[in-house]
Amino acid sequence: MTSRLRRFGATVSVLALLGAGAYAGSHLVLRATADRLIRDAVGPGSGVTVDAVQVEPLSGRIAITGLAVSTTDGRRITVGSVVLHRQGLVSSAFAAENFTVNGLSFEAAGAKYTIPRIDVVGGTMTAADVRAIFDGASATPMSVRMARLSAESIAIPEITATATQNGIASAFVYRDVRLFGLAAGVVRSLAISGGTFESRSTDHATSKGEFGPMAATAIDLPWIARAYTEKAGPNDTVAKVAYATFSVDGLSATTLSKTGDEVGKASVGRIVGKDFRLRPAREPWLPIVQELATKSEEAMQNLPPEDRSRLVNAIADMMEASEVGLVEATDLRFSGTSASDGTGRIGRMSYSGAAVGRPAEMRMEGMEFGDKETQVRVGTILHTGFSFASTFAGLRETLGQPDFDPADFDMRKLIPELGTFAIRDVDIRTPARKGTPAPTRLGLKTMEISATDPINGIPTALRIALDRLTMDIPPSTSEDGLKDLIALGYKDVDVSMGFEARWREADNDLSIGNVSVQGVNMGGIVLRGTVGNVTRDVFAGDATMAQIALFGATVKQVALTIDNRGLFERVIDREARKQKKTPDQLRKELGGAAQMMIPAFLGSTPSARAVAAAVAKFVARPNRLVVTAKAKNPMGIGAADVLMNGGNPGDILAQIDLTAVAE
Repeated sequence: MTSRLRRFGATVSVLALLGAGAYAGSHLVLRATADRLIRDAVGPGSGVTVDAVQVEPLSGRIAITGLAVSTTDGRRITVGSVVLHRQGLVSSAFAAENFTVNGLSFEAAGAKYTIPRIDVVGGTMTAADVRAIFDGASATPMSVRMARLSAESIAIPEITATATQNGIASAFVYRDVRLFGLAAGVVRSLAISGGTFESRSTDHATSKGEFGPMAATAIDLPWIARAYTEKAGPNDTVAKVAYATFSVDGLSATTLSKTGDEVGKASVGRIVGKDFRLRPAREPWLPIVQELATKSEEAMQNLPPEDRSRLVNAIADMMEASEVGLVEATDLRFSGTSASDGTGRIGRMSYSGAAVGRPAEMRMEGMEFGDKETQVRVGTILHTGFSFASTFAGLRETLGQPDFDPADFDMRKLIPELGTFAIRDVDIRTPARKGTPAPTRLGLKTMEISATDPINGIPTALRIALDRLTMDIPPSTSEDGLKDLIALGYKDVDVSMGFEARWREADNDLSIGNVSVQGVNMGGIVLRGTVGNVTRDVFAGDATMAQIALFGATVKQVALTIDNRGLFERVIDREARKQKKTPDQLRKELGGAAQMMIPAFLGSTPSARAVAAAVAKFVARPNRLVVTAKAKNPMGIGAADVLMNGGNPGDILAQIDLTAVAE
């Protein structure tokens, strides 16, 4: 890139002084001046040749042909011709000049670039301004040099970039590239009509494809240069817009096998984005990226502590110094070469970064996958409220410290805040086959997992909800649980489950808000309770400290609710048939057994007898049964209390208030 920029700067310098020479009427002086300026621009030790210089004083046209530069590092840059359409000269600067560069070719960063033509209209930068952009030895910051560039428009009919790395040859072609309103280094808008890309290898799968029109607005080249090439200053605390919007209309790719046969296709209807923000970090981005790209995996694993610390902190800084307002892709499609390989479609994928009053969010909608055997549909996959701030802080506290011992590494410090994950409207269908033991239909209305308010990576608030998991039950199934359901007369299953818990640091209580299982035409079980003396060490301590802290936890209260919605009757009917009794006879027997066995187990206390009576009533007319247990000691009952009583139910019952109600 530096050589290319030097070449371009040299060209513009030549143009500026050639115009002055033309008006002076001295072609020999003009040619000598051109040679001297080119040599000065490319730097000492570099070689440069020019085939011809043509000047048309009346029309203001100045042309240089056959420009070739050989740099000190062995690279060669060639320019077929440079044409300047002069409107007037002011000192050493061009004012609103038009010029053309033809046949540009150069190498940079391991890639070769070919640009047949560049047309610049209304350029107001001086020759020195342009040359300075590509001067690798300049002490002036790149952002300052970029800010001196201005032009009404720049048009490039085609750019080709080729490179070979690790045995893979790749090529990108961009067509009809146009920049408008370049002012103080900020591009008002960029438009590209489309292009192609291709990679080929004899040892790996390769691909080729094309993309449609691309556009971007408000590209702040000086600010981007600051982030990539300069250290942050004391006031660089807020990320600023690097470019406001971008879009790509249509992208398609074909994957090829090692033999060149087509093995798959993929396409994207449209990609859009906005509000891409950057800020400089403590170390410039570009050197860090280049260092990471050149180090082998083995070298990265064996870095000296000081180098490891420097790179880890630099990577964390870079990640925190970039923000994205929105990236969205619509109508994504992929397929194999035949129907058996399957096809897939995603209606929409998006990522929106966190902002004031809005959490970060990742979303996928309208997903369809399948082949001739199986069809899968997913309405929405959503992840919101996540944050990697704790991960970056953990990196700095551990691997980012030179004296840190990797043997002491605690993975919990890198756990991000997980937020809420949800998947909705899932439908999976497979063809029915005689004798198949698997269900042919599986559905899910909603699954949601929320893990928030973490301490040392461990969430202190957790909620899991599974709403309407449905599936048919194959008649030929060999699974014991499913066989029992078939025996009870069920042909399908429709269940929901839930779990909810939250820790309150103010009183060290862990509230179990909802542990439940419910089934359509079956019933449900709900458990709620409060666990006391759950200290911060459960979350913030090491594994040993957490176990010790958990041993000190106590149970303050528990409530169990059983709702019957048809399952109990089916069980009674089946067991009655097995025992050749009527359902009423079996209920009476079970009710009598409950009234005898429960007091015998818990002790003949008023509480035990009340529980037995409630259970007997529920058996006789099953609707709802609520059993609650509350510790008489406000601090609750702990494991030590149970062990001291030898686990005797009667002794434990004496420490709680037990009630039961059958509705």
